[in-house]
Amino acid sequence: MPPTAPEGPRTGPPAAPPDLAALIRETIREELASASPRRLLTPDEVAEWLGVSKRTVESLVGLGEIPVVRIGTGKRKLPRYQPEAVEAFIRRQARGA
Repeated sequence: MPPTAPEGPRTGPPAAPPDLAALIRETIREELASASPRRLLTPDEVAEWLGVSKRTVESLVGLGEIPVVRIGTGKRKLPRYQPEAVEAFIRRQARGA
């Protein structure tokens, strides 16, 4: 077998960066598709999804931006979030509302 020539530098323009908004929409669709319709998200999952701290998620809940579902009884009810509610928050933020 004859030796192959080494690849030279690429010619042509560099690849264009992906459309950020389209990338975000696709990521949200994938996240929602992977979550069961009845599965609620934890504060840590919402914080990771939004790229913020858990404290910021708590502040958004306090401001009424993201509705919370409290699971359990007594003093220690666990906060959970519907993926659709988080997606609605993201859409509102994207529109600048």
